[in-house]
Amino acid sequence: MTLKKLSKNTLVYTVGNIALRTSAFILLPLYSHFLTKNDFGILQTLLFTIQIMITLIDVGVRTSLVRFLHESEKEKTLKELLGSALTINLFSGIILISISVTLLLPLFSYFIPKQNIRDLILLTALAAAVQTFALNIMTYYRAKNLGARFMMFSLAAAVLLILFTYIFVVIYGMGIKGALLSLIFSYGILWVIISGLVYSGNGISVSSRLIKRLMVFGAPLILAMAGDLMLNTAGSFFLGRFESYEEVATYTMAFKIAQISLIVLIIPFQLAYEPYVYSNADNPELKRNISKITTYLMLAFLLLSLGIVFVFKDLLALILGKHFSDSYKLIYFILPGFAFMGLQYIGQSLLHINNKTNITGTTVIFFTITGIILNYFTIKIFGIYGIIFTFNLIMFFTACTLILFGQKSFKIEFEYGRLAVIALSFIVLLSISYFLSNFSSIIYYPFFGMIIVLFITVLYFSEFLTSKEKLLIKSFELSKLFNKS
Repeated sequence: MTLKKLSKNTLVYTVGNIALRTSAFILLPLYSHFLTKNDFGILQTLLFTIQIMITLIDVGVRTSLVRFLHESEKEKTLKELLGSALTINLFSGIILISISVTLLLPLFSYFIPKQNIRDLILLTALAAAVQTFALNIMTYYRAKNLGARFMMFSLAAAVLLILFTYIFVVIYGMGIKGALLSLIFSYGILWVIISGLVYSGNGISVSSRLIKRLMVFGAPLILAMAGDLMLNTAGSFFLGRFESYEEVATYTMAFKIAQISLIVLIIPFQLAYEPYVYSNADNPELKRNISKITTYLMLAFLLLSLGIVFVFKDLLALILGKHFSDSYKLIYFILPGFAFMGLQYIGQSLLHINNKTNITGTTVIFFTITGIILNYFTIKIFGIYGIIFTFNLIMFFTACTLILFGQKSFKIEFEYGRLAVIALSFIVLLSISYFLSNFSSIIYYPFFGMIIVLFITVLYFSEFLTSKEKLLIKSFELSKLFNKS
C-alpha cells in the first residue's frame, strides 16, 4: 500500500465515516425535541455503554482482521479467518448479553432511575452485539483496501438508522426504547446483507488454530480500544448520579460536537493509517513518513478545531434548542482530549508493528482505571468540569506513555519544533475564540474569521512549511509530500 493510496483511502474513509457518524448528528435534533432532557441524558449514557459493549464483544477481532487478512490470503485460509472471527464474536456476544441482564442489572439500576431498566439494558446489549457483527464484517472491505465499498455500506447504515429512528421515535413515540430498536434493525439488516456477499464469495469455516491466534493478538486490545469509552461512560454514570441526567445531556451534547474532530479526521486517519503501516513495515522510509504524518495530522486537527468552534457558536442552540446553549463553551475544553487520542494511534502503531499489543493493553487499562477513580472524586467536587478535566488528563498521559514505549519499539524522529508551534497556536487561537464568544455574533464572526484567515496566511508564507510543501499544496499533489527532497 503506497502513501498515495493512504491519502486516497483516508479521503474515502472520511466520506464514509462522516456519513455514518453524521447520522448521529442528524438524530440529535430528533432526540432533543422528542425526548425530555433527562431521557436524552440517559440515552446518551446508554449509547456510551453500547460502545464499550461493542469493544468487549469484538475482542480485538476488527484489528486482527486488518492485521492478518493479507497473510491469510497468501496462506489460502481466508474462509477460516472469517469463520473464526464470527465464531468469537457470536460467543462473546451471547456471554455479554447474558451478564448484562443478570449480574450487572443491579449496577445499572443503581445509576439509572428507570422502572423498565431491564428492558433498556437488554436492548442496549442486543444493539451492541448486532452493531459489532455489522462493523466487523465491514472490516473485510477495509482490510482489502476496498474503500469505496466501505463508504457505500457506511452510507447505507446512516440512511437506515435515520429512517428507523424517525419511525420508532418520532412516529410511534417510543422514546429511549425506540432509539435502541433503531440501532438493532439498522445494523441487523446491514449485517445480513454484507455477510451474504462476503461469505458467498469466500466461503466460511472455523479453525481452532486461527481462533487462538486472533484471541492472542486481539484480546489485549480490548481495554486499549475501550479506554476512553469506559472513562466517559463511567463519568456519565457518576455525573447522572451525583448531579442529574440533565447535566449529562449538557455534557454529552458538547462532547458530540467536539467529537466531530474524531469523526472527520481522527477515525478516518486511523482506518487508512493502520493498513498503511502494516503493509510497509519493511519500507526504509516508513519512520520518516510517520514523523511527517504526525505533524500533518496535528495541523489538520488544529484547523478543524477552529472550524468547529467558529461554526457552532450559534448553530448549536439554533438546531438543538436554547436549552442546550450552555453546551457550547464546554466544547473548547473537550477538544484537546481528541488531539491526544490521535497521538495515541501513532503510539499504538509503533508498538503493534512489532505485535506488542500487550503493552498497549496494559497502558490503557492502567490509565482507564486511574481515570475512573479520579472521575468519582472530580465529578463529586467539580461536577461537569470534573469529567472534562479527567478526560483530558487521562488522554494526555495515555498518549505520552504509548509514544514513549513505542519509541523503544520503533524509533521515530518526530518534528518537535513544528509540533510545538501547532500546540501553541491551538492554545492561543482557541483562547481568543473563547474570549470573543462572550460578545455578540456581529463581533465574533467577523473578528475571529479574520484571525483564522490571518493565521493560515502567516502559516503558509512563513518558514513553517517548506517550499516543497507549499508547491505541492498549490498543486494538490499532497501524497508527494512524503517523497524525498
